Formats: sequence, C-alpha cells, structure tokens
Amino acid sequence: MARHLPKIYLRPIGICSIIIITCAIVCVKLSFKYVRLSHRTVNEDEITGHSPALVNIRSNMLVSRNEKCSCPKPVIGPLEMDKRVQQRKEFIEWERQEEQAADPVTRCVAMSPIEYIGSGITVEPLSSVRLVGIEVHPAAFEKDNPDLTISFMSRRSLGYIYVETVKNALQITGNNTRQMTITADNVDDLSTVLKHLIYTSVEYHIRQRDVVDITLRDFHISINVLTQRLRMPKLYDPGLGGDISSKVTVVSKTFERYDCINKLILSVNKYYPNMTILVADDSRVKLQLNGTNVKHFHMPFLEGYGAGKSLLVSQVRTKYFLWTDDDYVFINETILERFVEKLESPTAELDLVAGFIMDNKGVISDSIDNDIWKWV
Repeated sequence: MARHLPKIYLRPIGICSIIIITCAIVCVKLSFKYVRLSHRTVNEDEITGHSPALVNIRSNMLVSRNEKCSCPKPVIGPLEMDKRVQQRKEFIEWERQEEQAADPVTRCVAMSPIEYIGSGITVEPLSSVRLVGIEVHPAAFEKDNPDLTISFMSRRSLGYIYVETVKNALQITGNNTRQMTITADNVDDLSTVLKHLIYTSVEYHIRQRDVVDITLRDFHISINVLTQRLRMPKLYDPGLGGDISSKVTVVSKTFERYDCINKLILSVNKYYPNMTILVADDSRVKLQLNGTNVKHFHMPFLEGYGAGKSLLVSQVRTKYFLWTDDDYVFINETILERFVEKLESPTAELDLVAGFIMDNKGVISDSIDNDIWKWV
C-alpha cells in the first residue's frame, strides 16, 4: 500500500443538476413576461418613474420582500460540520508534511564577522523575500580604516539584491541589480540597512536554487535562496464518518486468469462492499467480471505488467491504494484499517506497508520459496 498523487475527488450530483435546469426554465419564462412590458411606447411619466405600471411593479416587489420564497429548498447547501472538521484535519496533516519536507532555517553563528541564514529562505518566482538574519560584528571595523565595504552578488543571476531603506551616510552602488556594494563607516547604520535587504526573483522557474555570495574584507559566505512555486494542498475527499472505502482503492493487474480475479473481487465485496476495485486486463479475449464497484480497463493484448500498473495508479482517486496480485483473496484476517492506521500515524512516518502471505491451509510465511506456489 503506498501513497498516490493527490487529487480532490468530487462526485457529480445528478438531482442537483435537474433542479438547477428546472429553475432556469422557470426564470426564463418569467423574464419573457416582463420583457413584453418594454415592447411599447415609453412616455414621460414612465421615464420619470411615475407611471402606474411601474408603481404597481415596485409595490409588488416591496410586498414580495416580506413574503417567504415559494421556491424549493436548495439541494446544495453548506457542508455538514462533520465533513468540515474532517477536511480541516486533512489540511492540517498536509501542512505538517510540507513543513517537514521544507528546508530548515539554519542560522550560522559568526565564526567570521558576519552572522547569516545559511538556508531556509524561499521565494516564489518573480516575487521578493527579505534576506533576514544578516549582521556584522562591531569588531569588523578597524580603527585605522573605519570604512567597511560589503558586497552582494547573485551567483546564478536569478535575482536582484535591493536595499529598501538607504541612509545618507552610506554609499550604495548597484542597488536593485545582480551585484551590489555597500560602504559604511558606522556599524549601527550598516546593521540598519542589512535589516532591509531584499532579494527579488527576476526569472520564472518552478524550482531553482540561487546563491547570494557576500564578501566582507577577506571573508566570504554564501546564502542559499530557493525559488519555488507554492504547491497546492494535497487534499482528498475524506468522506463522511471516515469510512475505509473512501480512503483505499484495491488495484490488480490480470492476464488470462478470470477465475482468480473474480475470486478476488468477490472476496473484496464480501468484507468491504463499498470499496472500489480497479482491474487492468491485457488478456486476448476479454470476459465480463463479476462483482460490484469494479472498473475493468481493457488493454491491448500482452501490453505488460508495467503498463497495467501505470494505468491503474493513474486512475486511483483515494488517498491510498492496495496493490494485490489477481490470485489473492481477502479473508477474515484481512484488516485494511490497520494498514491505514500505520500510514496515518504522525510518529511512524510510513509511505508503504505490507502484510504476510497465507496459503489455503492457513500457513503464514514471510518468505517465498518454491513450494508455496503449489497452493496458488
């Protein structure tokens, strides 16, 4: 069982579509009724709004505001609170996984005269981000040579470096370019400017890393800036009540073994009657599959296991899927809820879980030898 590319699955509601079309037809008929009123000569009273016809229409509109609508109650309404809570939990779990996968913010304490953020700075393409955490130690200023020059350069020329607050006592060259230099004779003025240092992405990349090289006297440091598009949340329809069938899809590839695949389908229907089953079939002669909730995908003859696997995974619409051979069957000890519990554990951090193989005599084995296949 493994995670699948995220998609939000929304089921179409046929009854709602019929009600919407019916209401649209009624509205069109009513609009024709009022359009006929405009196909006549308009006098001065009607222009000024004192026409008896307009007065009647307005009075009817005012009266109708105080009356209850006779239209049927809408089929589509606010989400039920239970589903809102489940969707919120799904989003919180996605945020947690994104934070774990993101680059950590690493602050490099001054072994040199400069303290800086080594990594963890991310910017969207063609947007700006503040280069936080850059500080110069007062010891960098020498008594004999109080002027201090610090330079910044975009190594891959993917961004501009910009100071939004400029003090008169400072000399800044190349502001808002790929290479900028700041000269200061006071540590306080320099520290103030460094707090307003901005990196702007000037090239569109979905994911690309740039390095800002900083040079101060004989010291050289590098700051990593990641240009990356913010990803859409990986959310799934959790369903109502957290039903296992809304989280797991059974997938299997078969070839010329309809007896086996039908046994698998019937066993899934027995223990998980609402669970979706996807079958990729590249047999020469295609036969009808038994059971319910089955999607049977016909493939060209001898298309292969890899092609069938790719086809099935692309059609999964749940958060997880269970990959099984066509000669397996579900039994009383097949408890998919335990698999999902492991996958959703915030401490286990698993992407794949598996189970033992049991032959028709009830013997469990964690290894495959030559004799086990005689029971298949």
